Amino acid sequence: MGGLVRAIVPSFPAQFTGNIPLDNINQDLETKKEYDKYCYLCQGIELVEAVGIENAIGMYSENPSNFITTLAEYTPGKHEISEGKMNTN
Repeated sequence: MGGLVRAIVPSFPAQFTGNIPLDNINQDLETKKEYDKYCYLCQGIELVEAVGIENAIGMYSENPSNFITTLAEYTPGKHEISEGKMNTN
């Protein structure tokens, strides 16, 4: 969630967490990549940045299984998301 919050609301860490250095946040993201439960963290951050938080929530709410498949297959610059579906560029 931290990376997602940082992507959507960049001022959040400075306002609410005692101004955690960006290097610490980036190191946290790198550490999380080692754990299975965070396997789609980076794709999730990039997807939300690409489609916006409301669209991402809508996609997940409509079909969580499809959303997870989309995350697993999503590559920024290679895929485009429209109407909750992934298209290849």
